[in-house]
Amino acid sequence: MERFYCLWREDGLAPAEALRRAQHWLRDSSNYEKAEYFQRDVPAPAGYKMPELVAAELSVERMLQRDGDARQFEHPFYWAAFTMTGA
Repeated sequence: MERFYCLWREDGLAPAEALRRAQHWLRDSSNYEKAEYFQRDVPAPAGYKMPELVAAELSVERMLQRDGDARQFEHPFYWAAFTMTGA
């Protein structure tokens, strides 16, 4: 979702195109590319409390412990549920 909002609100893409690109990025980028992106471009939200199991799964350190070239989120389970509705 962070990638979608960045593409839509900051880069000015139409919402449908921003969603398409965000889904493709999640599906196609390697674990290393995702970790690098989140370390570089995503600030830690102030006061945000993520469930510990989710935070552990998505942590940069854990992502890099896995095969850095793997595409951990390529299965549609991870990206296909996000849809664009409305005008």
